[in-house]
Amino acid sequence: MKKVMWLFLSVTLLLGSNLILAQETEEESGIGIEASVDLTSRYIWRGFDLNHKSPTIQPSVTYSPSFVPGLSLNVWSWVGANNKKKGDDKLALDEADLTLTYEKALIADKLTGSVSIINYNYMSKYAQTGGDDGAKKNKNDFEFNAALNWIAMANEKMSIVPYISYYRGLDKGEKEGIAANYLEFGAAYAYLFNE
Repeated sequence: MKKVMWLFLSVTLLLGSNLILAQETEEESGIGIEASVDLTSRYIWRGFDLNHKSPTIQPSVTYSPSFVPGLSLNVWSWVGANNKKKGDDKLALDEADLTLTYEKALIADKLTGSVSIINYNYMSKYAQTGGDDGAKKNKNDFEFNAALNWIAMANEKMSIVPYISYYRGLDKGEKEGIAANYLEFGAAYAYLFNE
């Protein structure tokens, strides 16, 4: 587990340091690689505080092949700052997710649609037992996602993109006996401070 965590973090940092080079060569090769590492003060997922008001590190790598425009594969993870307090012997990845997405422009420069399959892999003891309640859960789950993104406003400096996303769990819940549904409405806002 420790080797997997260090390998994942090393690859993420290596790709992140070479991100500028990858962006420059993307136009030539048509292959896109994006990497990021987010530091959060809390990890809120669908209204639940998954790390008890503690910081997390969230590395992510996305690969977009040139031979299928719109297709991408993302690996995302999070590591909680207080795993040891949550039943794990040492610092470990809490979760590592794989997401395969296909996105297509439905109306040029105005509306995009996407479909995804998400595989949630719960790595730490804390994540595998469902947190404080100690209830056992699957070591991995699958979910289907469909989304629409409307590009309400976009220029060189700023963009506003309202969206709607529907999630459908593909695994039956142990307590309810049915797969979960989740509908999300929101808006993404981006502003470029300098070029």
